[in-house]
Amino acid sequence: MIRQLYYRMNIRDKILFNYLSVIILTVVTLLVLVTAVVSRSVETTADQNTLQMVGQVNMSMENAIKKMENIMDYIAYDRDVMAFLDGDSSQEVLAQTEDFLTNFKRINSEIVGIGIVSNKDSFVSNSMERRSRDTLLTEEWYRAAYKAPEQLHLFSNPIGRNLTYQNTFFSADDVLSISKAINNRMGQVVGVVVIDMNLDTVDRMIEDLVVGK
Repeated sequence: MIRQLYYRMNIRDKILFNYLSVIILTVVTLLVLVTAVVSRSVETTADQNTLQMVGQVNMSMENAIKKMENIMDYIAYDRDVMAFLDGDSSQEVLAQTEDFLTNFKRINSEIVGIGIVSNKDSFVSNSMERRSRDTLLTEEWYRAAYKAPEQLHLFSNPIGRNLTYQNTFFSADDVLSISKAINNRMGQVVGVVVIDMNLDTVDRMIEDLVVGK
């Protein structure tokens, strides 16, 4: 039917019809191409943004963990801490050590608790305590640090530890536990320090991310 109508047209109408047909075909072709290019561009941008966000989270976590390691190294050089690890369990040394650890928690809101255990199984902390009288020397966080004293050891969801928190409502699901050995001047392991970091810190890192900046 369209062919019959076309043949009945005069020359002028046929030229106009052909002209419009070419324009419509060109527009449709360009629209299809633009849609494909834009779709691919959006997918590429989304992938790049995702990779960028993952990279930013990893960098933020690395910085946070490095910060905890610096605190651990600072703790290891404290005079009262070394006295405690050498066997001095006097009330004065314990009180000064607890105050020293509390200062770190007060300044760093991401810290839930800090504990130090000697190789004689003595324990001191600013906000943690033993669940029972069982030894801490067989705990995974202690054994890992003792066997590899130069390394930092991370434990997510540290369920089953013989440690609990004083006057806080945190559980193992809420923290990332980090442990590291403490050496004396002779290079011998005399104890292990453990820091529990609030996992809400990670959530805030993700929330604070601004892609592209």
